Amino acid sequence: MNAVEHIGSGINRIHRACKDYGIKAPIVHVEENWVSLIFLRPATKKDLTAQVTAQATEQVILDYCNIPRSSKEIMKYLNLKHREHFRSEILKPLIESKKLLMTIPEKPNSPKQKYYSSNKEDAV
Repeated sequence: MNAVEHIGSGINRIHRACKDYGIKAPIVHVEENWVSLIFLRPATKKDLTAQVTAQATEQVILDYCNIPRSSKEIMKYLNLKHREHFRSEILKPLIESKKLLMTIPEKPNSPKQKYYSSNKEDAV
């Protein structure tokens, strides 16, 4: 039996086993001399909770920023303490996605900088 037939039958067995165990079949990538299988882990309750929490936090910020607010005001409202985490993981993605706009965009690091929801542009 040549190597390609052997690999092919192995992949078929993997697909059958995945079906038997009720898991999603892997993504198969075949190159000249090798085969890779990528198994996607199903979302866990913890994953889903984190996703829902992030979405809820985003919506709370956007609702709160219907008028321009400083980063300190937003952090206080959310009861957050770690400024760098807030800036890198929450504030920056909202600004990059243009869901949150800056009152002084030409000076992003201004101490007078405030943020407002992009769907509330008339609030500025």
